[in-house]
Amino acid sequence: MSGTKGVSGRKKGTPNRVTTAVREMLSDYIQGELIWINENLHTLDTNQRLTLFTRVLPFVIPRNDEQETPAAKQSPPTIIFTKELKKIK
Repeated sequence: MSGTKGVSGRKKGTPNRVTTAVREMLSDYIQGELIWINENLHTLDTNQRLTLFTRVLPFVIPRNDEQETPAAKQSPPTIIFTKELKKIK
């Protein structure tokens, strides 16, 4: 039964070793992938870069709760390019 005295197991606050090890391995893998992406980003065309950016963005910046931003429903966002995009040959 959960919560009874005398039951063995981890003490409260003790981290799970397997979870910690898996998180470390995933972190190392992701760091390697980020390095590869950064080195090879120039090989992607504009559409591929924008697709990658929009797919990764939710993991970097949390989404706003709809209740917090009622003004966002009134008008769509405007994208302004400040530099001319160079075409990669």
